[in-house]
Amino acid sequence: TRCLSDWSSDVCSSDLAHNETGNEPGVMAKAPVVIVPCVRIPERTGQVGFQTGASIYPACQNLMLAARALGLGTVLTTSHRIRNAEVKAILGIPETWDTAAMIPLGWPDRNYGPNHRPPLDTVISLDRWSE
Repeated sequence: TRCLSDWSSDVCSSDLAHNETGNEPGVMAKAPVVIVPCVRIPERTGQVGFQTGASIYPACQNLMLAARALGLGTVLTTSHRIRNAEVKAILGIPETWDTAAMIPLGWPDRNYGPNHRPPLDTVISLDRWSE
């Protein structure tokens, strides 16, 4: 039987599964806790779309903000979805439910500082898109 920690080290794409060299486990494989928020698949359509998880993402944000306040690190990713059936099988998630994200949770490997955000006028547009 495989467990999620074994799976995450060889399945997730990007640096979440492996570091820059590809030789060592990345964030997902090293996380002591991986939270997998799930949503019920709508009976009306029986299909999952990007909007299916929309109601759970505010809860994910609250969890991540609370973790940050405690000094814990998190990241929300959906990179597991390329092999979602395998994740669901490993975790025993019923067919009527789907994963909305994966959130590794743990003590950060570097010091947190204040968030640095770009000036507002560099990231918003008024009335229409502008560069």
